[in-house]
Amino acid sequence: MSANLSGESGWAPSRSKERPAFLIRATKTPAKAQHRRRPRLLHVCAAARPSMKPEQKATLTGQGLILYSALTCASTPVALRYLYLQDQPPASPVLAAVQTSFAAVILVLISGGISLWQRRGRRSLSDVETSSEEEEGVADLRKHTDTEDKAGVRRRLLDPSSGMERHGSDMLERGGSTFSLESFDGGVHERRAPKPGAVGSIQSFASAVRRPLAGVLNSKARSLTWAGAELGMLAFFANAIMIYGFTFTTIAKGAFLIRASIIFTPILCTIAGEAVPVGLWVGALTGFAGSIMISLDPSKADGAAATAAAGPFGLQPEIWGDLVLVASAGFWSLVMVRQSRHAPNYPSFPLGTYKVIAMAALSLCWLGVAAVRVVQQGEPVADLWQGYRDPLAWLVLLWPALGQYSTGEAAQVAGQAKISAAAGQVILAMDPVISIALGYLVARNETHLGPLGIAGGATLLGACLLASFYAKKEH
Repeated sequence: MSANLSGESGWAPSRSKERPAFLIRATKTPAKAQHRRRPRLLHVCAAARPSMKPEQKATLTGQGLILYSALTCASTPVALRYLYLQDQPPASPVLAAVQTSFAAVILVLISGGISLWQRRGRRSLSDVETSSEEEEGVADLRKHTDTEDKAGVRRRLLDPSSGMERHGSDMLERGGSTFSLESFDGGVHERRAPKPGAVGSIQSFASAVRRPLAGVLNSKARSLTWAGAELGMLAFFANAIMIYGFTFTTIAKGAFLIRASIIFTPILCTIAGEAVPVGLWVGALTGFAGSIMISLDPSKADGAAATAAAGPFGLQPEIWGDLVLVASAGFWSLVMVRQSRHAPNYPSFPLGTYKVIAMAALSLCWLGVAAVRVVQQGEPVADLWQGYRDPLAWLVLLWPALGQYSTGEAAQVAGQAKISAAAGQVILAMDPVISIALGYLVARNETHLGPLGIAGGATLLGACLLASFYAKKEH
C-alpha cells in the first residue's frame, strides 16, 4: 500500500516524488478503495465488451446502412402524395427531373469534397509510404485477374494434367464427378449429371434458358462509369414508373405494393446462380404475404380517386395503379441484383454518384419530351406545374433529393456491398410501415388500414427481423 501512495506504482502517476498537497489529499483517501475496486472494474468492462468478428461488424454495418436507406425511401411516397393532392399538382416528369437533378448536384459536391480530403491525406502520408512498387504489382495482378477471359479459364481446366475429360461443350468429368463451365464468376460448380428421359429434358431446357439470363445478371461492367450508367438507366425506369403509379393510389397501399420486389429479388438471385438461404426465402415470402394482406385490406380511401383519372384499357384507377407499381417493383429488384454485382468491384460513393447522374440525365430527357408535347398542343410549358410558386411545395419536392436519391442512395450502395441483395431487399421491407406513420402528416385517409392491413404490417416487420438474423448467419 505504501508503494501506491508514493507514486511508484501505476495507480497514482507522478513524475517526481514531491507532489502538491492538494494532489496528496485527493489520492490518499480513495487509494485503498481504488486498489481493491479497479481490477474488478476492469474485469467487468472487459467481460461486457463484445468480441465481434470483422465479418459480423461488416454485416451489422451493412444492415445499418440499408436501414437508413429504408427510412429515406419511406418518406418519398409521402412527398409524392402530398404534391399530387395539391390543387395544381406537378406532372410526373417534373418530379423526376427536379429531384434527381438536385440529388446529382449534391452527390457531385460531396464526392468532390471526399476526393479533396483523400488527396490531402495521401499527400501527408507520402513520407511514410515505403512499398509503392509492391502495391503497383499487386494492383497489376488484380487487374490481370479481373480481365482474364473465359477462354483462358477453359484452357486451364481442359489441361490434360488436371485430369479432366470433356463431355459435350459445357460439361467436364473428373473422378466420376461432373462439373459445369456455365459460370466462372462464382467458380466451377460441382453438380450431378443431368438425368436421362423427361426429367433430363426439363433440366436441359431450364439450363438453356437460365444460362443466358445468368450471364446477363452476372456480367461485369467495363469501368465505374459504365456500371453507374447501367444502374442509372435501370433506376430511372423504376423511379419513373413508381412516380407515375402514385398518381393512382394512396400512401399506404402504394408503399406496400412497391415491396413486391421482395419476392422478385430472390428469384433473380437464383437465376443468376446465387445461393439464397432458406431463411431469406421464408422472409421474402413472409414480406410479400404482408404486402398482399395490405393490398386486400377492405378499407378504402378516396384520396387517390380524387387525383387520378380513369386508367387505360378501361381499367379502374386503383387496379391500374397496382399494376404499375408492381412493374416498378420488378425494376427495383433488377437494380438491387445488378448493384450487388457492381458494389464489390467499385467504390460505393462514386458508384452511387454516377448512378444518380445517369438518372438525372434520363429524367431531364423525359421532361424535355413532355415539354415538347405540351408546346405542340398549344399550351404553355408552365402547365406542367402551375403551382410552382408555392414554397412549401418546393421544400417537399426537394426532400427526396436530400434523402433517398443522395444520402440514402450512398448508404444503400455501401450497405449492399456488405450483405446480399436478398437480405438487403427484405430489410427494406419495413419502409411501408414508416410511410404510413409519416402519412398522417399529409392526410389521415391516405394511411387508414383495417385489421387485415395492420396484420400485414406486423408480418412485414417479422420478415425484416428474420432477414436481419439470417444476414448475420450468412456471413
